[in-house]
Amino acid sequence: MLTFTDIMIQNIVVIYQNIIQCLNDPDQPVRVEAALALSPLIRHNYVKTAMQQTIVPIMQQLMKLTDEVDLDALANVMEEFVECFAPQLTPFAVELTEQLVWNSSSLI
Repeated sequence: MLTFTDIMIQNIVVIYQNIIQCLNDPDQPVRVEAALALSPLIRHNYVKTAMQQTIVPIMQQLMKLTDEVDLDALANVMEEFVECFAPQLTPFAVELTEQLVWNSSSLI
């Protein structure tokens, strides 16, 4: 018999998988909302573990999205991911830093 915790974890897994799919949606508003929805999910261990394996492609998608949309919240999500997944993003650091600097300078 499934416990409440088991059901909650299954639901989080489904939510995470659907959000990842939405990052590739052809509609820009869907991609933006998906990117913003990822941030609160990283407090769940399953999501954090799953994202460790795919954080570089996720960050690349976020960087592409920030080129299309001028939204501070996307930069905040990227900064949060950098803090949380620094070891996994180290090989990607130069490109990511350039993008964050460009995003910050375009806001000024």
